[in-house]
Amino acid sequence: LDQIEFNKSKDLTFLKENKLDINKFNILYTGTLALKHNPDSIIKIANYNSNIEIVVIGIGSGYTNLKNNKNLPRNIKLLPLQPFEKMNKVLNSADIFLAMLNNDAGKYSVPSKILNYLCAGKPIILFAPKDNLASKIVKDSGSGAVFNSDNFDELNKFINKLQNDKETRELLAKNARNYA
Repeated sequence: LDQIEFNKSKDLTFLKENKLDINKFNILYTGTLALKHNPDSIIKIANYNSNIEIVVIGIGSGYTNLKNNKNLPRNIKLLPLQPFEKMNKVLNSADIFLAMLNNDAGKYSVPSKILNYLCAGKPIILFAPKDNLASKIVKDSGSGAVFNSDNFDELNKFINKLQNDKETRELLAKNARNYA
């Protein structure tokens, strides 16, 4: 908590440094994107929401698959892992966070990024089994919403709500930080 600041407004420094659109509503995914994750979900979100920007900062086979995708939607921006000293700026550049686990990832596999996301205090979208510990944390904290990987209609409604409802975003952000 003492290393990740809670900023009510979006920090534009990291976005500007990386030539990202400071005026776009953005979703941030950080960390490993590999066997327990589904990069196709990121592509689907981008295709459904062409007016937002999805920033993926990561490593792993899923990240490499996105990087090598010749038809990657323009609103997905890929960046390599960032130095730890920049983590605060990275996390505070987001409007909302994204985390995911495949259904076969297990009940107790918890993406550690959830803990960083909670500290930064931004709403969280989680694709994971409902009985996963990360799902329980997001639900219990009131910091976001959990979706099955095939529930894109509800997910897109939630993204749209967060995009257009600052009050809800602020409530979820406050809940996340309080839980942390």
